[in-house]
Amino acid sequence: MNQAKKTAVPVAYKVDDQELLLDFYKKALWNRMIPRIPASIAPNTITIVGQLMALLAIPAAYLATTGAPIMYLVSALLLLGYLTADNVDGPHARRTGQASPLGEFLDHGLDGIASGAVLLITGLVLRADPIPMVLLGVLGAIGFIMVFWEQFRTGLLVIPRVSSTEGVTFLMVIELILFFAQDPTWLQFSMAEFNLATAIIIITLVGYAAAMAPPIIRGAHAGAKGWELLPVFALAGSYAVFPALGGQAIIPTIAVGVFGADVVCRMIVMRHQGHAGRLLSPLHFLMLVPALGAVAAPNAWTVTGWSTLTLIITVGLYARTLHRGIIEMIARHEKAQAHVAS
Repeated sequence: MNQAKKTAVPVAYKVDDQELLLDFYKKALWNRMIPRIPASIAPNTITIVGQLMALLAIPAAYLATTGAPIMYLVSALLLLGYLTADNVDGPHARRTGQASPLGEFLDHGLDGIASGAVLLITGLVLRADPIPMVLLGVLGAIGFIMVFWEQFRTGLLVIPRVSSTEGVTFLMVIELILFFAQDPTWLQFSMAEFNLATAIIIITLVGYAAAMAPPIIRGAHAGAKGWELLPVFALAGSYAVFPALGGQAIIPTIAVGVFGADVVCRMIVMRHQGHAGRLLSPLHFLMLVPALGAVAAPNAWTVTGWSTLTLIITVGLYARTLHRGIIEMIARHEKAQAHVAS
């Protein structure tokens, strides 16, 4: 992690969770489950299993769109499993005295992958064209980064009224409708004919764009400099080059979700280290190479080849951040335990 700037940032933080459906799920399901989870099950195991469920929901959704409609139900159940794991791991950790910096790092740092998975599934099941699908991923990654940018700079984690809980629930409802209504045409995106699917995609894109303003405004009031997000916007936007050049959408949509998770992991580590730093490392700008190559040398390689290269670079940087972050968080946890023991 870049440690050139030593300006202090808040290590502790407050949470303002405004999600509309949170209380419903807590009363109906999660509060009943948490006391029944054995203490022998590590919270981080719950976190990782939840993330795997979100990832498995992607091929399930894809298979559903290629002639196996029962997979809509499988995908919806996997998403419910992810949502449940994501919301019981923290309370389980606190209830059993297993809360740790590593737990927070994995919980929030892996959530970017699941967030990207949810948006990719949305695009898949609604049959979105490549450009709208990648734009979902781009704006979703930026939105995810901005929530944690505000936490990083101000010490306040604001989860808006319509967030992951509401988004995942809405997607599950869509998948149930697609299954029981047998893939109605009005739930299939079309540029030629405005329908419900097209409206959902447009409203989601506009909603993500509008949601960028509140964190910047609140951050500015707390003294944060919103302009530092501009390189993040530029890098995230570069993933849209590939569908604009006629490439397919799945690879860049996955890649930009990984990018969002990487930046958030980086901010979490810097916050625990107690100092401010640049949101991006110089290595992040390697992500521009494939996009520039696809534009400047279209005959040198296929668009899919260039987009695959950007996925490889992005995953490599994310793996690097995860590795460093896990080592850092384990060391901090061990140091805290040694201090308590002494």
